[in-house]
Amino acid sequence: MPGAWESGEIDIVFRPEHRLVDNEITGLTALLRWTHPEQGVIEHERCVELAETTGLMLPLGTWLLRGAAERIRWWQEAGGGDLPLSVGLTASQATDQDLVGNVLRVLGDTGLSAGSLRLGLPSGLLVADHDDAVDNLTVLADAGVRTAMDGFTGSVGEFACLEVLPVREVWIPRWEVCGERNPITTRVLGDLVAVAHLAGAVVVVDGVDTGELAEWWRGAGADVGVGAYFGEPAGLGE
Repeated sequence: MPGAWESGEIDIVFRPEHRLVDNEITGLTALLRWTHPEQGVIEHERCVELAETTGLMLPLGTWLLRGAAERIRWWQEAGGGDLPLSVGLTASQATDQDLVGNVLRVLGDTGLSAGSLRLGLPSGLLVADHDDAVDNLTVLADAGVRTAMDGFTGSVGEFACLEVLPVREVWIPRWEVCGERNPITTRVLGDLVAVAHLAGAVVVVDGVDTGELAEWWRGAGADVGVGAYFGEPAGLGE
């Protein structure tokens, strides 16, 4: 993978985020995409797995953040609109003692405002009260960055974190979107969304791949959806 990165096989793509109430675009999520000469396209999740196992995640993650911020700023200056940038962090990134310095350096170098950046930290680390992750989240929030719990499932520990940490958003993963939307599921996930709202958090749901799912999550009260229904990841401006 290091050779692929150096040779330019790895690029940055963006996935649109849409407000469910009116389908308006509200931001872009930056993702990795590796165009392998033999295996074809390797998507973000697999890229992250490989980067973690090869020890490449920290430098690659900083490269992703910087490159995405530069492109978002270009988009803003070209009149494309003031769309916020979302980046999900891995466990190694979220606990990196250089994270805050790297983020602030990227913001200063690119001119992207702190309020235009959303960073998701793994919810498991925050629930476990991992010192480095909690400290990073707190300092970033104090600097004006919008922080999120990534992988939110509505556990008691997660709701406790919402009470004491400066979390602005919760990101519900794809697997939490149930195929069978029965009354019990509707009640449970509706309550999850309602309690997150009580804590002042915006609820973002992944895996919204159909209009039916978009309508269902809208009815459940979720705020923002991402998934195939709103568009596949692509280069900025494509």
